[in-house]
Amino acid sequence: MHSDLIAKLDELIDEQAYVRHSFTETLVSGGVSRERLKDWAIQKYHQTFLQNVGFSAIHARAMHHEDVRQWEMEQLIAEETAIRDGSDSHYNLMKRFAVAMGAGEDLDGVPPAPEVMEFIDYLTGTCLNEHFVYGLLAFYVNERQTPAAVQRMYDHLTTEMGVSKHDAEWFLVHGEVDVYHAREARELIVKYAGEAPGFETRAEELVRASCAQWVKLQDFYYSKIAA
Repeated sequence: MHSDLIAKLDELIDEQAYVRHSFTETLVSGGVSRERLKDWAIQKYHQTFLQNVGFSAIHARAMHHEDVRQWEMEQLIAEETAIRDGSDSHYNLMKRFAVAMGAGEDLDGVPPAPEVMEFIDYLTGTCLNEHFVYGLLAFYVNERQTPAAVQRMYDHLTTEMGVSKHDAEWFLVHGEVDVYHAREARELIVKYAGEAPGFETRAEELVRASCAQWVKLQDFYYSKIAA
């Protein structure tokens, strides 16, 4: 019933995919110092660490939907542990990269930037306060875009900058698993779209807002690496 609308949402997301964003283009073109990558990686760590509570929120909001709850548990296990999808939690994989770029184990005591917290507040707020389908959709906007961009980054870091595969594992993992994550989330969105209030109009509004938040975050990240 909602397949045509979901296809339209995919088009909206793909139009703004950050594989073409200045952040990605600048990183893979060379000339970005390890110091600047360190500054970015510290903030990316905070994003990766803090956004996981959104999965918990979706789990709680989907009280009567076993498949959604089980999927969110899979997401949390993947993100928060070394049980699957990586040799450590995903935020610790990013911390590993930050340390490889020169950060201390305490990430130099740098707190999350206001720009990161604005994104986190939007994403987790959507998951906490909206129907669980809209929480799934907010994460889907990000996960659909991620694989193509981070695969380009991984290739550049390991072949051009001499970063070890161990230290660049976050990029490798997300170049692979977010394909699966996006696919599974999409199936759940299609399955339960009819239960989300006002989905026919609200879904596009949310995707546009989520894309805008994601682009704004990438603009901030670009400022961390731009010369």
